[in-house]
Amino acid sequence: MSPALPLLCTMLHSSSDELVSDAAWSISYLADDNTRDNQQIVAVIQARVTDMLVELLRHKDAQMVTPALRAVGNLCTGDDASTQVVLDSGLLAAMPRLLAHSRPGIRKESLWCLSNVTGGSAEQLQAVMQAPGVIEAVMKQLGEGEFDVQKEATW
Repeated sequence: MSPALPLLCTMLHSSSDELVSDAAWSISYLADDNTRDNQQIVAVIQARVTDMLVELLRHKDAQMVTPALRAVGNLCTGDDASTQVVLDSGLLAAMPRLLAHSRPGIRKESLWCLSNVTGGSAEQLQAVMQAPGVIEAVMKQLGEGEFDVQKEATW
């Protein structure tokens, strides 16, 4: 994995949306780490790609948002330090827009990502609770979202 990360970082900064999307998907797969020591998540965090991934969450094209959202959600399954790096990159500021997205899959994935954050430290849970518009958007999905989205909102 280590030799691939620098290339993926370069691809994230490409002017080609297709390359950026492919790189984000690749990073999401690398960050899907079930090892006890989260080696893959740590390697992705150390590659310093979280700022770019969080920036992609603001993209207008769902084909760009979806892999970036999966990647940051996977990074938030790691330890509290990994989750904090993602939070420090501005994840919570992007959440209200994602939770109001026209695509149910993006809303569901956003709720999954938030549940990973709230499973972290007390400070991380507090950050979610205090982030402008986040809890209101979660509650709206709980009351009005599609069944799968509502189910994810309960977490």
